[in-house]
Amino acid sequence: MEFRDFGDRRLQLPSVERDDLTDERPTLRGEIDLAEAHVQYGEHAAHTGEGSITKSVLSGLNLSETVYAPLELSDVVIEDAELSNAVWRKTTARRVRFARCRAIGWQLQLDKATDVLVEYCRLDYGSLRLDRVANVMVFYRCTFRETAITGDLSRVVFADCDLAGAEFDAAQATGCDLRGSQLAGAQGLLTLSGATISTEQAVSVAVQLATECGLRVED
Repeated sequence: MEFRDFGDRRLQLPSVERDDLTDERPTLRGEIDLAEAHVQYGEHAAHTGEGSITKSVLSGLNLSETVYAPLELSDVVIEDAELSNAVWRKTTARRVRFARCRAIGWQLQLDKATDVLVEYCRLDYGSLRLDRVANVMVFYRCTFRETAITGDLSRVVFADCDLAGAEFDAAQATGCDLRGSQLAGAQGLLTLSGATISTEQAVSVAVQLATECGLRVED
């Protein structure tokens, strides 16, 4: 097992050995049942389907405008993928890593997320809903311009992310860690009660918080 540490949080990475995988060219539509496969550079735009992907690596795929529901991911790496305008509902993710993905307009609903890492991804102009997070979910160096972020954020870490323009509507946020991320310009900060931010961040969002509280700020 391999782990990554983010402050005091430890995230378990997907348990998948690339050398043991079989190169495949599945359609990723209809009934999906993919296991122990390495899928590279396929065109799957606008496909619809449901099913499961386990112990697999998906590299360089065009998954834009896909509609998947329900979808179960377990020990999966999705890297360098195009996810723009995709709609993934009723998704369960266990030990999943998204890396360097372009996901503009992606609508993602996670029923349950366990040890999920999303890093170096563009998640602008989309929506992210988290219903339940077990252990931890980490967003590392991602952008969220005008993205709606809702649900249970209590075990979520935003590390070095650009959240300017993001719109929060958290049901819970105790334990959420936002330190190191850009918060100026984010909306819905009052829903993040219990989250951790730095002193520097507190200063940068003071006016925004005051405005959301109904205060009038004047020089």
